[in-house]
Amino acid sequence: MTMRWYVVHAYSGQEKSIQQALIDRIKRSGMAEKFGQVLVPTEEVVEMKSGQKALSERREHLVFMLWGGFAKKKKELIDASRHLVLEAAHPSPLAGGAFFGCRHFSQANEYLAKHGYAPIDWQIL
Repeated sequence: MTMRWYVVHAYSGQEKSIQQALIDRIKRSGMAEKFGQVLVPTEEVVEMKSGQKALSERREHLVFMLWGGFAKKKKELIDASRHLVLEAAHPSPLAGGAFFGCRHFSQANEYLAKHGYAPIDWQIL
């Protein structure tokens, strides 16, 4: 059976609990054979906090699609050397169609493939 990618929106810092909740629900539903790996890309790093070493997680190779002025202001919070940052006008009709043709979905899939991830089937979302 061919596996497909699904995208879940989760708040930063909640990825592990969301991942575990999905795994638990899949098991309870008896559908484990229909699901592959539930993956949250993270990297453990050692940081200094209050003079103490602390282990934390840092995600790598994420794709950020910043659509519209409000989202674009968040660009400074993203480490573009570790992630792909794409910017475009908001897809709202009020933006006058400037969003169309930005190719964010194909660029995201190219980036994911380059870093060893399967592409996302955007049509099923």
